Amino acid sequence: MVTFSASKTALLEVFKKLKAGYKHRRKQAMMLYCEVTITDNKAAFTIPGVTIYLTCETQGVAKFTIPMLYFEDLIKSYKGGPVKFIIHRQGITIGLTTVEADITYIEDDTILKSINLPLNFTDYDIINLLNAGYTEEELAFNKLQTSISDALKRLNQNIKTAYKAVEHYKIPFETFKSSVIDLIVPANKK
Repeated sequence: MVTFSASKTALLEVFKKLKAGYKHRRKQAMMLYCEVTITDNKAAFTIPGVTIYLTCETQGVAKFTIPMLYFEDLIKSYKGGPVKFIIHRQGITIGLTTVEADITYIEDDTILKSINLPLNFTDYDIINLLNAGYTEEELAFNKLQTSISDALKRLNQNIKTAYKAVEHYKIPFETFKSSVIDLIVPANKK
């Protein structure tokens, strides 16, 4: 079991900073997952484009992901003094409320790194995660496999569209496709 606690005010300030870049993009913010990494006297809150560190009381080391706006609502609705989080196998308990979350107790470094994406990430940024040294576990933990798969599908569709403009030059489609993909997708992830 891992615990951490911080003042409600400090936690809401973290969410205010996390949401700053998504102020006018509510739909995109609705889909964001917040990755929280608890280490010695510190919790790191990460979404694409930003990581906010909060000094707090901690016991143990763990990492979990939870939908950002849902997490914020849980904290807003918390009644009482400092917000105490108890992280256990069944989920996260905040006061009297227990919620499900993807939780990992950090025993090795297979999911230790936070995913580094710019605030206004593109398909290119998502695809390049495959070549950024992240493990499959890190990508899965941060729920990025679907985004990567979708970005690769859009890339393939765009290649087909682009090929139509140059096919009269008698360039074989597979040569054209492999040339584009070699520039974008890591060799071991095609």
